[in-house]
Amino acid sequence: MAGLITLVANNISKLIVLPILSLVIIGLTYFISKNNDDKIVKFYPSFIIGIVGLAIGIIAFVNLTTAIGLNLAWIGVILLSNAFIGIFAAIIIDLVNGVKDDSNQQKKVKKNAKK
Repeated sequence: MAGLITLVANNISKLIVLPILSLVIIGLTYFISKNNDDKIVKFYPSFIIGIVGLAIGIIAFVNLTTAIGLNLAWIGVILLSNAFIGIFAAIIIDLVNGVKDDSNQQKKVKKNAKK
């Protein structure tokens, strides 16, 4: 346990990138979903980050035994994990919007039925 704590303490500057990039991709996904009516458009930033992360991961796999390969592998893992976070955020936003639309539609039906 102490070894894990020292490992995290020594690499905190590298680890802080993950939550910051996660918040950025979630914010970008939310902004795009509010400003565009297409359902698929909110997934584009995550797909782009995922493709870039996959490409960097492939390059890192080829050069894995060098120091640059390990750094590229770290960047690839961060980008791919944030791509998944963005995809899940877009799915959640889509589900929330669907529930809101259904609720509004049911309110309209009930309102028209009372007349």
